[in-house]
Amino acid sequence: MALHRLAQRDAVEPGYLKAFSVAGQSILLVCGESGPVATYNSCPHAGSPLHEGRITGNRLRCSRHGYIFDLKTGTCARGPREGFGGLTFLEITIVDGYLAVEL
Repeated sequence: MALHRLAQRDAVEPGYLKAFSVAGQSILLVCGESGPVATYNSCPHAGSPLHEGRITGNRLRCSRHGYIFDLKTGTCARGPREGFGGLTFLEITIVDGYLAVEL
């Protein structure tokens, strides 16, 4: 496994939302009030690209159906009722001032 740099740590502030292609996968780097998280850029409900969504406080809203994911826990209040899970977070490591993920 290799570390893949995404963005400079100083550039990632609340409201940051960007997709990256990493090892053939689309990874989302998003920053809410609780800090940056990395996840797969696909809504667990219907596969929509989450980078088209919107951040409010510490929540990410999917642009397709409006489902809201908590950026601290990854959960979606509607998810368990409708049979899908929350976001899967990837571990972020800081390397030479960059946020990086390992895949």
